[in-house]
Amino acid sequence: MGAARVYLSALVAWSLAAAAVAGAAGVAADLSKVRLIGRWFSDGAAARHAWGPGVFVVRFRGSTSVGAQLTSGHEFYHVCQVDGGPETRVAHKTGTLTIATGLTAGEEHTVRCGRSNEASYGETALSGIVLDDGAEVLDPVVPAYELHYEAIGDSITAGYAVMEGPGGGGATLANSDVFQTYERYLADGWATSEWHAVARSGISVTDYGGEVVMPDSQRWSCSTFSWNGACPQAWDFGVWQADVVTINLGTNDYAFGKPTPAQFQAAYSSFISQVRSKYPNALIACLAPLIWSCSGGAAKWKGAVSSIEGAVLELQQRGDEKVRFYATGSPSAPWLACDKDYSDYTHPTTQGNQKFAERLLQVLTPDIRHFFPEKCGGEGVQCTQAPAPTPAPLTTTPAPAPAPSGSCGAGWTQARWTSYMSYAPCCPDNPNYNPNYDPAADTQECDLYNACLWSGYFSYVSGKQSFDWVQSHSLVAFFSAHGDNEGYANKQIRVQAAGKTIDAQIVDTCGDSDCDGCCSKNAAEYGGYLVDMEHWTVLNNFGGSPNVLNDVVNGPVCWQIVDQGSETPAPAPGPMPAPATTTVAPSPQPSPQPSPQPSPQPSPSPACAKAKYAQCGGSGFTGDTCCPSGMWCSAGNEWWSQCEPCAETWDASCSATAAPSPTPTAPTPAPTTQPPTMQPPTTQPPTTPAPVTTAPATTTTAATTTLAPVATPRTMTTTTAATTMSAPTTTESERDSFETIDGGEGRVCRGSNSGDNSASYYDVSFSVPTLDACKTKCVSSPSCKGIEYAQSGRCEVWTRDGGIQAIASASGYLCLRYGTPTTTTTTTTYQLGGAEFQPVDGGEGRACRGSNAGDNSASYYSVSVMATFDDCKSRCVKEASCKGIEYSSAGRCEVWIRDIQATAPLSGYSCFSFTASAACAKAKYERCGGSDFMGDTCCPSGMWCMAGNEWWSQCEPCAETWDASCSAALMEKPAPVSIVHRRVVRARKHAFLSLLHTSGVLTRVPGEHQPLRRVESEADGDRVTARGEL
Repeated sequence: MGAARVYLSALVAWSLAAAAVAGAAGVAADLSKVRLIGRWFSDGAAARHAWGPGVFVVRFRGSTSVGAQLTSGHEFYHVCQVDGGPETRVAHKTGTLTIATGLTAGEEHTVRCGRSNEASYGETALSGIVLDDGAEVLDPVVPAYELHYEAIGDSITAGYAVMEGPGGGGATLANSDVFQTYERYLADGWATSEWHAVARSGISVTDYGGEVVMPDSQRWSCSTFSWNGACPQAWDFGVWQADVVTINLGTNDYAFGKPTPAQFQAAYSSFISQVRSKYPNALIACLAPLIWSCSGGAAKWKGAVSSIEGAVLELQQRGDEKVRFYATGSPSAPWLACDKDYSDYTHPTTQGNQKFAERLLQVLTPDIRHFFPEKCGGEGVQCTQAPAPTPAPLTTTPAPAPAPSGSCGAGWTQARWTSYMSYAPCCPDNPNYNPNYDPAADTQECDLYNACLWSGYFSYVSGKQSFDWVQSHSLVAFFSAHGDNEGYANKQIRVQAAGKTIDAQIVDTCGDSDCDGCCSKNAAEYGGYLVDMEHWTVLNNFGGSPNVLNDVVNGPVCWQIVDQGSETPAPAPGPMPAPATTTVAPSPQPSPQPSPQPSPQPSPSPACAKAKYAQCGGSGFTGDTCCPSGMWCSAGNEWWSQCEPCAETWDASCSATAAPSPTPTAPTPAPTTQPPTMQPPTTQPPTTPAPVTTAPATTTTAATTTLAPVATPRTMTTTTAATTMSAPTTTESERDSFETIDGGEGRVCRGSNSGDNSASYYDVSFSVPTLDACKTKCVSSPSCKGIEYAQSGRCEVWTRDGGIQAIASASGYLCLRYGTPTTTTTTTTYQLGGAEFQPVDGGEGRACRGSNAGDNSASYYSVSVMATFDDCKSRCVKEASCKGIEYSSAGRCEVWIRDIQATAPLSGYSCFSFTASAACAKAKYERCGGSDFMGDTCCPSGMWCMAGNEWWSQCEPCAETWDASCSAALMEKPAPVSIVHRRVVRARKHAFLSLLHTSGVLTRVPGEHQPLRRVESEADGDRVTARGEL
């Protein structure tokens, strides 16, 4: 072996062409054939770097060994690879780092090395490559189509303690490694070696009094990390341009600081703009902080996520389509296991980083392939290095927007164009929730259409879809007034609108019963068809305002089915007749008939040919009232009933109304906001009222309520229709042994805390058709402690020794304990009499505050989503410590547990104080109202005043009636409002909304939610270990 030869550096003039190859400015000539990846710069004698990953790659021939002359202030770890083999991690401080020996001199070799440890520990200098005498350094190979990726972040991006397991200690040089982070795995997935990491433990967007913020000139825009104040050398962004930038910041802002949402959003928005100014063509991916998923729903982390999304929306409104927000899970659906994939509930382990990258690839890669098809070939979530052909535009034949007359070309059909939000920012549980959402903006999705309850649900897609999925797919809800909606399910539709042609998937439809005939009304104007485009589909393809999509959505469009098959209905010719009813008529006055006329019900005939969601009843309907096998006739309102699939509704209700009976009867009505209508007597009101009782109904049978005239002592009886189930039916006593936890609905089960969800705690089954069937599985298990059930059919039977001790919020789920029911005594008075709620400072247009107008600590109240102001009042009444409420037109309900001493002006909000009334001494079933009644209208705690008819109302136990109806009736309800609007609400959802429900277990108003709160210690935050600083 010949003598070792050192390729020492010697300064030469630098050219931009050389920089493009080597990747650093001012590197010595003898290192010019060494490929440098990261923010390398020259000090006149060596190439230096601090920001990660500090990679150098050298190709050579004629040497049996290779080394590098490296100088650092600490014994850093370096990860090296020879000829594409396994990676080796070695520690080194000063002198020659021997990378490999025993190589074959006659062969070409490639060595790649990079530094594991983050920039805050100091710089590393590369002054030479050590090879055998006579060896040749070859030109570097840089793929022409390699994606350039930069990761900006804090300790998570820096690889803080990534090699520690759950419950491990803090960060050291040995256990921290940028090569085991999500950004490294993302780069692997995108087949690129050109990735940079500008990350520092403890760094933030806003100043919390610790580390200098990332947007400062000393940090992101600097070539190196400096502890000495001013940046010694600004980075030349002309040397290297990123295609993709991920920003993963915000954890330290709220772990150690207390910025307001407005302050954080403004700072974050400014930083995005700073990044955009340096990388004008990059996709800037703004990631929600992972800690939100394991925070137990803490308000500050929800605010952080919402502020990031708000900053992104702000820039999108300015026309920057390459700025995107990406959720990273939520407390109800975390991407990582909080107890297994983190070393400290904040910093992911190596396994956690791998999982994080896998989820990010699913949502980021489609956007990368869209914006950079030449750098992301192949299919699926990973890219290939081979240049991908530029995809053909979606417009196979560019077509102009329809003419003013609405005419469409040959092969196209006309429809009305509308839009809707699947994830509305006015819903506190949504990942894009914005607490600063303008109360004056369009909040119809939350106010009128139950958007908070149905976020991410679609008629033709199984289960709830994530916000990221909705953002990254082109989605349409399609309605045909010709009775053939089902034939369009999951078809690809091509739409010509606003001068563009796009393809989308039909994932939903529209239900007239949900919006008083709005579907037919809107469709009638354009041939009986309606194309209701999802919010993000409009933004991604047509631009426009994120809050009000009317900027671009209006009038006629042309459409055709791309994958037309034999089962796809042909568009009906001719105009669509106007719907029979376009407004809600006033409720009919009670008449002295002995019983109300039942709604039409399906015939048991198996030959019914109706399609899904076809009309089967309603006032004025003269058609066939049948529904096909597997469907039932759901009564939407007085004028409309429709056939709904049993698989898409609660089985108890479905099986009850679908069960054949000799005489068709109306389904059990769901509780409404008004008391049940009963027929007036033909004689004087009774002098002595009889108890009004309700026999409990099981979840496996239908309850048909028969109301006797109140002229005689009245008893409310319940009869049941038999049904058939494959699983044993849960008995009445067994059903009573299930106890709701914090209301049950909208809750998932947990162990000792809201993040404790080990898979060892439960046995899971899928496709369990009903809640009762899930209960049966629990009853059959000797060790069952409770169940978690999802509308999708997922059933968890909990067997944890300590039982279910905590819950977390999740829409569409239910958590129940199993065992002896717990009896609680309510100390809050339920009554109609007395002025319990008083407006504060006028009430309307005011937001509640503590001691002054700026005192608004999140510890003063709990937040939930309530459909009406009165529902918010009811929630306060049931909370023993309630001091008042703040309610917004978007449905946000704050129940204050601190005295309200001040208010702040805020349009669309109202603030009321609450004082519990004195205890009511009335007995069960005692009279509390009615025509000419002059007595006290109160009812005791746990009862409500139920109106039997216009002459008689009596106190009824809440436990014996629908709880939602019970709580809603505590306060005077507003008159019904006609909702005839362009908006489309999916038909399948009507059945869920109208049932509260026959199981007798889900007794809370749909969407009611109280987030969990978690008191955090600083240990939860993003710690900084360098120089002992936090």
